[in-house]
Amino acid sequence: MIARIWHGMTPVEKADEYTDYLHRTGLPDYKATEGNLGAYILKRPEGNKMHFIALTFWESKEAIRRFAGDQIERAR
Repeated sequence: MIARIWHGMTPVEKADEYTDYLHRTGLPDYKATEGNLGAYILKRPEGNKMHFIALTFWESKEAIRRFAGDQIERAR
């Protein structure tokens, strides 16, 4: 199993909107990809910023490529 982590940030006042966006687009896309073993969104406030961590689990690098394309190190 391979874990993949993505980190992003928004202003706190936009955190709910961005959370909704991730639940409408990111999570369904992850979970619909063959070879995805799980996907989670974590949030952590820090001052006036909200940190987002996407933690995903994959059966192989090839499964990650199905989601992210050939440059699996880059965010999609």
